Amino acid sequence: MLRLALRRLTEDAGLRARLGSAARHYWEAEGTIALMARDYEGVLEAARIAADPALPARWPAHLRADGTAAARRLAADMGVAFPLDAASPGTL
Repeated sequence: MLRLALRRLTEDAGLRARLGSAARHYWEAEGTIALMARDYEGVLEAARIAADPALPARWPAHLRADGTAAARRLAADMGVAFPLDAASPGTL
């Protein structure tokens, strides 16, 4: 089936032109940088306000790590409070 569709495309210049034109019109309407940025902002906002996932209790530590342990060690090495800890509110 794919072979037949590709053969038809190779042999039908009008079909190629129509498909190409339709694809360009779709992209110009739906694929702009502004629309993409809006969609990414929506996804990031949804992630920001989402509750932390409930992880299974028996998951190994490397799957539960959130990356802050290394950041806490670096902050401690520099003698500063880690800004995400409750002990240092508003210091982001």
